[in-house]
Amino acid sequence: MTNTSNPTDTTPAAPDATALSRRLNQRIMRVYDFYRIVLAVVLALTILGDLSVREVGMTAPMLFLGIALLYLAGALFVPLVNRPSQDPTTLLRGFVFLSLDTLVISTLMTVSGGVASGLGTLNLITVASGNMIWSGRIGQLLAAIATLEVMAAEIYLHWAGGDTQSADFFQAGILGALYFITALTMQYLTQRIRSSDVLTAQQARDIADLQSLNQSIVQRMRTGILVIDAQGQVRTINQAAAAWLQVPVDSPPPVPHFAPALWERFRTWQSAPQRQPANLAAQHGAPELEVNFAPLGDDPSADVLVFLEDHALLAQQAQHLKLASLGRLSASIAHEIRNPLSAVSHAAQLIADAPERNNLDRLTHIIVTNCERMNAIIESVLSLSRRSPPHPQNLALRRWLEEFVADYREQIDPDAELPIQVEPDDAHVNVDPSQLRQVLTNLVDNGLRYSRSNHSSERVSLKAGIDARLQLPYLEVSDTGPGVAADALHSLFEPFHTTEHSGTGLGLFLARELCQANQAHLQYQPSAGGGACFRITFSHPDRYRGTTAGTRH
Repeated sequence: MTNTSNPTDTTPAAPDATALSRRLNQRIMRVYDFYRIVLAVVLALTILGDLSVREVGMTAPMLFLGIALLYLAGALFVPLVNRPSQDPTTLLRGFVFLSLDTLVISTLMTVSGGVASGLGTLNLITVASGNMIWSGRIGQLLAAIATLEVMAAEIYLHWAGGDTQSADFFQAGILGALYFITALTMQYLTQRIRSSDVLTAQQARDIADLQSLNQSIVQRMRTGILVIDAQGQVRTINQAAAAWLQVPVDSPPPVPHFAPALWERFRTWQSAPQRQPANLAAQHGAPELEVNFAPLGDDPSADVLVFLEDHALLAQQAQHLKLASLGRLSASIAHEIRNPLSAVSHAAQLIADAPERNNLDRLTHIIVTNCERMNAIIESVLSLSRRSPPHPQNLALRRWLEEFVADYREQIDPDAELPIQVEPDDAHVNVDPSQLRQVLTNLVDNGLRYSRSNHSSERVSLKAGIDARLQLPYLEVSDTGPGVAADALHSLFEPFHTTEHSGTGLGLFLARELCQANQAHLQYQPSAGGGACFRITFSHPDRYRGTTAGTRH
């Protein structure tokens, strides 16, 4: 089983630039030590072979063999006395040994006839290795030493009267230039590698710090969190979940073993992800838990994140919010009913005190009108309290809007002009159609009323589609009225806020509440051509969390 996260776990810190440089130097020196031994063996075996078909060691075969054997002995001895480290003395010894390597190779080149033997190219490996360890002038010094040794060999052969021609000086110069080119190239490449390693180490350190921070946050959350795979193996579990489920944080067993009820809900959720899992019943003194699942990838076999929350605590928080909302709503209702009630009381007193009946009809009309207003307020409040949970369906927006417009003209206003625009034509939403109809009826009623007060025509535009930025379906209701004043925007969706004497101020509040219940967002935005525009942004039709009642096209 994969190890689970533990708040006491310590993630090893990423190495710094010095440590990375030390490791790289150690690897280079170990590889070069092995290369030195192999090279010494090859040189010794070469001179022990048939000398008639080659130029290696042709001027002094025995001297070549002696130098090769001494070089082999030194190659076996060097790793024992020059262990890789960043100690200055060790680095100095390493530079001396590499310099001796160039001297040995240049000497063997001399007794083999000079540059023409090709042995001088072996110094390219030595120079390259040295410049991978030492940068700047120290690395270039090694190239300079190798170049001087090659030039000295050619001068010696020419002075001693050997077969070397004057053209060999040119070849020696070319070889020396290659030494410096190799040195500069390796320094550049090594610097790039070291910089990349340092950047990688820094990123690893940042990731380790972020992982440690995330683990600390997760472990201290009051919400229980588990990460499980498809077989029920626990990848991660925090302290809250471990305490509620009564399992160890370090090595919890598979979920089917210690929480069969949770595993049953997990399997149910896998078959129907849109359904809300049932709560876990309290046991062994643990609270009743609300369970939610969230996949960590699109792959069906990906791990799943499990959230466990104390249902009693959530209920208590919801109760506090409900009581606070009820208090504000009660105060608003009392304020709204006080005015028409005062008018009714005043009209009743006038009727009782007036000896004549001349104004009886006017006073009676005042009483009836204000009673109807109070009844409208009470009916709106009752509709809020009786609101049933949404039963979402997958709706094709164009087809549904065409049916809505036809019904609205038939039942409410046959003269209403309600043009429809849907782009793309196949846009769908997942929403309760009856609640959407209630919201849209309220918005269209308001739009037609304000359009009629501002113009002679009754026109409200219905525009729907897919938002290009959010990739979410939307529906806009735009009128040709005067729009909403800037000082009224902050209280536009508050209950009992209205600019009309006959309104209750609960229409937009109820519309927003119904939208939120369907995981949609209702907002106001000024219309480009004047007037008001209310935009409903729906949730993604494939990601709605709720019980899908059916599909309607």
